Amino acid sequence: MKRYGATQLTGAFVLLVVLSCVSPVSSQPSQLLSTSSTHVQQSVGMVLRTYCFACHNQRSKVGGLALDTLDVSSVGEQPDVWERVVLKLRTGSMPPSG
Repeated sequence: MKRYGATQLTGAFVLLVVLSCVSPVSSQPSQLLSTSSTHVQQSVGMVLRTYCFACHNQRSKVGGLALDTLDVSSVGEQPDVWERVVLKLRTGSMPPSG
């Protein structure tokens, strides 16, 4: 399985936030944007399942955070949570080593 560093995880989350908050210029979004956004959402979902859900789930709620209940396609609905996630990734405090 591919290992991701904190920089790659942060980049994936930042990209997801940007794609989730940007509305298409025209009334019909391009196929490329839709495909790219879906791919990013799937990638971020996989990273969350691999590195985050073991501790940050509805049952354990380590740090008071349950990421498994959040929708990665609707990042703009809970920006405070995702900003906290990005901050932890950028500072290197998440994911913990090992």
